Amino acid sequence: MNPNYKLTTSELVELLKKEMEEEQNLRSSIRSTMNIYITILVAMLGGVITILSTRSETMSGLWLGVILLLCGILVCTISFVGIRHYRSDYRRQAESIVQQAKLEDILGMDDPKVYPLSKYWLGESLLPESFVNSRKRYKNSQEFVNWFIKETDFKFAKVLYYAFILIGIALFVLGILSLFNIL
Repeated sequence: MNPNYKLTTSELVELLKKEMEEEQNLRSSIRSTMNIYITILVAMLGGVITILSTRSETMSGLWLGVILLLCGILVCTISFVGIRHYRSDYRRQAESIVQQAKLEDILGMDDPKVYPLSKYWLGESLLPESFVNSRKRYKNSQEFVNWFIKETDFKFAKVLYYAFILIGIALFVLGILSLFNIL
């Protein structure tokens, strides 16, 4: 490729469109994947609750202990995998936003002088001010990605998955107590 070749405006716009599509696909994938993990976790907990509430006197502490131990391990494992999966996808979404921001900058979409508004919100760019301001706060894209992961939706997903991990640990402990007939 010629080192002096530059992408045309239409090529840059096409790249921006593709990147926006990818981000939307990532958002959909993140939501769908999280729904699957949470559904599995809730179903497992529902099964444990059902077993606990309907267990007959004939079910030995050994079987109950084994069930609780296995469910505790599975809940913790699935939660851990879920949070890792979510973090990976969320990082990729942040990186997609970075690519969009760079293309929007090259196209002048974040510069009010390139495309000045004439009727309202004078002095603002084509992009929402919150987009522009959140990008300007960081000296490089890595800082932006780190902020995005630390301070946006990921922190709420992390709390949810950690809550499931704590429930899994509690099931594990109950399983041990049941195995030793302490429960």
